[in-house]
Amino acid sequence: MFVVILCFVKFYVYLPEIYRDVITLTYLHGKKQEEVAEELKISIANVKARVRRSKAILKEQFQDCC
Repeated sequence: MFVVILCFVKFYVYLPEIYRDVITLTYLHGKKQEEVAEELKISIANVKARVRRSKAILKEQFQDCC
């Protein structure tokens, strides 16, 4: 479990900022996607797309590494 957390932190740091921001606000701060959209001044559809893309990037990195 500890290795998985270390991998996540490593990959999270290297996410492009636009993806890292939505992941931070959605999952680490527990905000709703509507709140994230308002805070970042983007559409809800854009928040959803960035969350999906972030997950895809992280998944790919995990599969390549772990």
